[in-house]
Amino acid sequence: MEFTSGNHFESVHSAVTAVLLRPETGLRRVWLELMTHDPELVPYQQAIRRHVLEQLERNLAQAVAHGDTWPDLDVEATALAIFSLLDTLSLRRTRASASSG
Repeated sequence: MEFTSGNHFESVHSAVTAVLLRPETGLRRVWLELMTHDPELVPYQQAIRRHVLEQLERNLAQAVAHGDTWPDLDVEATALAIFSLLDTLSLRRTRASASSG
């Protein structure tokens, strides 16, 4: 998710739309199922989440540095909010797909 375009609404809108409209491959459902049966996979999931969150923070920090956002934007809180929104939407979609399929 890039925030250097200056149109941050469009960046967030595009990310949400991508989560909602992408075809369901079942990979996330399989991954979540595997983690419930094999706790040794949990650290990998945490590493993936940490990497994505850090990338969001870097992109937001660049937007702040370029003057594309409020100068006092809380980068960590905003990144976490965006990440949580997209993660929750994706989980709901995965669960809905599992119950209908």
